[in-house]
Amino acid sequence: MATTTDDIPEMDYAEHERTFRGFARFTEMSIALVLSMVVVIAIWGVRHAGGWALLGFILAIVATAIGALSPALAWRPIAAVLVLLLLILALL
Repeated sequence: MATTTDDIPEMDYAEHERTFRGFARFTEMSIALVLSMVVVIAIWGVRHAGGWALLGFILAIVATAIGALSPALAWRPIAAVLVLLLLILALL
């Protein structure tokens, strides 16, 4: 059976844009979280500061939840935790 142009639905551009914004936000948050986890591992492994690493891990998870629930913030809470973790790594 041949397909005609009458059988193809029109593109839902609004839904496409919404999906892309969600994907981009998820990607940004994932990158920030992975960087935070790398610094947590560095704090634990290089500085042997398990307590600080655990605190950083918990803060990163909480910041990720806040960013996921607030689209306006997205990756910014995780970036703040990342800066804090880098300071801890530098000062220990």
